[in-house]
Amino acid sequence: MKVLALCVLLCALMALTESEEVWKKIGSRSFAYISKKMSWDDAEQNCIQLGGHLASIRSSTEHIALKIMIKENANWNPHVWIGGTDSTENDVWRWTDGSPFKYSNWCPGEPNNFILNLSVQHCLQMNYSDRRCWDNVDCWYAIPSICAKG
Repeated sequence: MKVLALCVLLCALMALTESEEVWKKIGSRSFAYISKKMSWDDAEQNCIQLGGHLASIRSSTEHIALKIMIKENANWNPHVWIGGTDSTENDVWRWTDGSPFKYSNWCPGEPNNFILNLSVQHCLQMNYSDRRCWDNVDCWYAIPSICAKG
């Protein structure tokens, strides 16, 4: 019985830890690394519930700060969702918060709709390399995310 109670307590603590978000001020906006793995659509809905959107990255300064945030929080997970999508018009990238898509840091050869060029990679992730460059991928992958507000 004690083992069962301990398991329940540990599971509850893990769920709380996974769902907690810690907002960090970067410039005039706040960002949160969300460790819970979700699809891009679910991650965007989660960010909306938290009062923001998946992160738009508007400058190299924000990109560098988020790169540091990811390294501090990622726990070996090599990808995170950010708020870019071209789902409404292929190859026309937009941020979910409505801000202009002026800054980008695409990985070499991206965006590429890699799967036989079937135009199915409509969601934006910061990728696995130390540079944390951007890659368009299928939206259903379950990975952590970064929310932004302000």
